[in-house]
Amino acid sequence: NTTTWVVTGDKLVYSTDTTTATSSSNLSVARGQVTAQSERSTKAYFAGGFDLTVKYATTDKLTFSTDTTAAQASADLSTARSAVAGSNGDSTKGYWTGGTTAGVGSEVVTGEKLTYSTDTTAATSSVNLATKRTNHQSGGDGSTLSYWFCGQTGFLITTVNKTTVSTDTTAATTSAASGGCYSAASGSDGNQLFSMGGNDVSVGARASGSKIVFATDVSSGLAGGSDLTKGRQLCMGITTVAL
Repeated sequence: NTTTWVVTGDKLVYSTDTTTATSSSNLSVARGQVTAQSERSTKAYFAGGFDLTVKYATTDKLTFSTDTTAAQASADLSTARSAVAGSNGDSTKGYWTGGTTAGVGSEVVTGEKLTYSTDTTAATSSVNLATKRTNHQSGGDGSTLSYWFCGQTGFLITTVNKTTVSTDTTAATTSAASGGCYSAASGSDGNQLFSMGGNDVSVGARASGSKIVFATDVSSGLAGGSDLTKGRQLCMGITTVAL
């Protein structure tokens, strides 16, 4: 099999449930394992990635009003890497964490802050993860905190880290993740972070999910009947209130 890396950008119109190719929103460089976050009202960012031979620090900015994506050098990651996680912090800033700079064994703890008003990303050591990881899940409440959930570093990680937005500080929580996995889909409704699917190493692609309750930092498995129709990994997800 061969892999073709693409720049393709599609637009989904919510009122009609219709997706169409929108060339003006294409990425500036063809790559996979890109991560994204949104400022929530006017723009979004797509960062990092790789094309088998090259890791990228490249960040592109999508302007909603014009459906236009363009390279935004000031927002580039501090180091080239793929499988980074991103999370909106509040209306003024967001974060990038983790990822891998080469192959297995090159996972990092690197934390960066993206300032929306200036489209600027800067390495911020206080945001660094407590444990290096890649292919991890992320999400927050959109104002006070963001979580970094599970992932891998050659093996499965089941811990949860939390970033406090007011201080740009990341620390390990005392609650380990229930149903730890990597390469899962995640989404936050502002009160809970949900993780579905992914790979848990022992059985491979899983159909089950878990959640973190923000008020308590406690993780638990989801109730029966909430599983995906089949096990899958590298899937994507979003909640009705996307943060």
